[in-house]
Amino acid sequence: MIRRLLILEPEGKVTVRNFPRTRWFAIPLLVLAVWFVGCSRDPESTKRRLLAVGNRYYAQGKYREASIIYRRAIQYDRRFGEAYHRLGLTYLKLNRPQDAVAAFRRAVELQPANVDAYGQLADLYLAAYLADPETRKPLLSELQGLLAQLDQHVPNSAEGHRVRGMVALAQRDYEQAIKELQAAVDKRPDDGRAQVALAEALAAAGRWDEAQQRARAWIKQHPHEPEMYDFLYLNYVLRRQMDQAEAVLREKSANNPKELLYQMQLVRHFWATGQQPQARAHIEALLSRHNDYPEVFEQVANFWTRLRQFDEALRVLDQATKAQPKQARRYQRNKAEVLGLAGRREEALQLVERLLKEDSKDGLVLALRGALRLQQAKPEELDSAIADLEAGVRAVPDNPVIRYNLAEGYRMRRRWDDAIREYQEALRVAPGYVAARHGMARAYLGKQDYGRALAIAEELLRANPDDLLAAAIQVQALLGSNEIDRAAKVLEQFVQRHPEANDLVYGLALVRMREKRFDEAEKLFRRLTEGPQADPRAVLGLAEVQAVQGKMDQALALLQQRIKQEPANVGYRLAYAQGLAQAGKLDDAIREYEAIAASDPKNAVARRQLGVLHARKGALDRAEQWLRQAEQLAPKDTETLLALGMVAQQRRDLAKAKSYYEKVLAIDPDHVIAANNLAYLLAEGSEQLDRALTLAQ
Repeated sequence: MIRRLLILEPEGKVTVRNFPRTRWFAIPLLVLAVWFVGCSRDPESTKRRLLAVGNRYYAQGKYREASIIYRRAIQYDRRFGEAYHRLGLTYLKLNRPQDAVAAFRRAVELQPANVDAYGQLADLYLAAYLADPETRKPLLSELQGLLAQLDQHVPNSAEGHRVRGMVALAQRDYEQAIKELQAAVDKRPDDGRAQVALAEALAAAGRWDEAQQRARAWIKQHPHEPEMYDFLYLNYVLRRQMDQAEAVLREKSANNPKELLYQMQLVRHFWATGQQPQARAHIEALLSRHNDYPEVFEQVANFWTRLRQFDEALRVLDQATKAQPKQARRYQRNKAEVLGLAGRREEALQLVERLLKEDSKDGLVLALRGALRLQQAKPEELDSAIADLEAGVRAVPDNPVIRYNLAEGYRMRRRWDDAIREYQEALRVAPGYVAARHGMARAYLGKQDYGRALAIAEELLRANPDDLLAAAIQVQALLGSNEIDRAAKVLEQFVQRHPEANDLVYGLALVRMREKRFDEAEKLFRRLTEGPQADPRAVLGLAEVQAVQGKMDQALALLQQRIKQEPANVGYRLAYAQGLAQAGKLDDAIREYEAIAASDPKNAVARRQLGVLHARKGALDRAEQWLRQAEQLAPKDTETLLALGMVAQQRRDLAKAKSYYEKVLAIDPDHVIAANNLAYLLAEGSEQLDRALTLAQ
């Protein structure tokens, strides 16, 4: 059974976490010793030997190695049910529930009397159902089928009663749940899962005194098992009985003095209930016992980082480096990440470069450098960031955060399929990784696969109706599908519930523009520009809605005013130059873009637009010069490549034009203009008519 810890967060929410919770930069590289020398050639004895070795690794907490060995045993005998069972348990430890389901399914097929495999599989089905009861009702049918199969081979089993009780509890049939769970406990009194579930059912049925008595009796007999403490803690918190909640955590940590996680749970409780001095005192006491708690520095640094008290986290990591010099590199990696989270990007990069001088092939540090480069999303750094993250994935392939960051890099580069693959890999390792689901939905948006983006967004909203990013994705998918009315209704509902959600207010303004309700759009944009910190997107949106209504002078005046207030905001200057071009003031626009290019030697957008404007004026040589500069800065920018192709086409250099259009389509196969232009050239040359027709479609 996966061990979980209930935590009262600083904002007062209770969350459940699986442990050990390993930070991505702290995952060690694992080396599996080659031990096969001297193995017997007899498959039966070999598979048994492999199973024993896998069990040893499992007992030592080396779950990745154990999974490799169990799979090796299965290669010797595809019907080795015990190996599938052990593999399923290992996948649970690795937080890979989908793989665990497959392993346990095979185990119950091959070992129909394996009661534990049935129970583990049933728990996974039940957890999946509870995560989304509306859409996962078929899982209840699968559970019923599983129970029927268990009853056929092991009638009246304790596990069967426990699972039936859990299903009844999920369906809020508390009396039936109590009946089944009591039967399970009577048959197997030491089953902690059944005991906790029975206490939960009693509490849900309003029999709280009985639930407390049962929980207390269980803790007295089993002081080292955490689940019943957590049951009591959660219920005391829900009842706002904070003294009793704290007492439970003190008892839990006192009965398990070597468990650092329980000590940190008490620290979090202190902090969340306004007892900051007690939290700090407890932290310092734990740090002073770092020989007893080797992971204490990292756990405390994580605690301060979650609270965004970065200076405290950095202090602890510096203390750790001195106290545990053999782990200094690990703590320096952690420090670099905290610096990045604190917005001290340059310091973080300097530290990362020092670490890479010591070991240039450290995949974790390379991945960290890639993540830091992604922070500012500069086009000229994007490919280097992706290369670093790819190296990180090769070094630690099962790290979900590195996979996620790599996916983000691919998404920024518009490599939609690569991004989706990496998001899926991150979710394979960490199915509850919500940010990866957000990212995958956004990649489907970029790919214009609005149906899949919408499906993911709606699943996220079922799990959390206040997920504002999922709501924004849902709206974008609806707009992409041209369901404007439905998008407007969703936005209206969310903006009413969350008037502070600027992203959704901005989205509603965009919808009003699509609906040509310009007055309402203007009001919404103005709402976001009021106050000391105007939303830059809203400023640009307001300028755009004014321009659309023929108020170009007002739009340009607005942008000029913002440029005076924020001269460093390049976005305003680019929009102003674009507005000048739209107004037909090409020479003024060119001067503005030239000023931007002169002040920012790496600004590819200004150079691209200079090329486009010079092409409009017929100055093709000058246009090509600027576009080539833009291409050097952003070699995969499709709009720059498209413009170069169009300049070449104007010059009747058709071979060069084709090559540029091919480059655009290699990066973005759905680019309509490039496809049409290339189709025209191919048809004009009568050389590849079939392909021309395909592109034209």
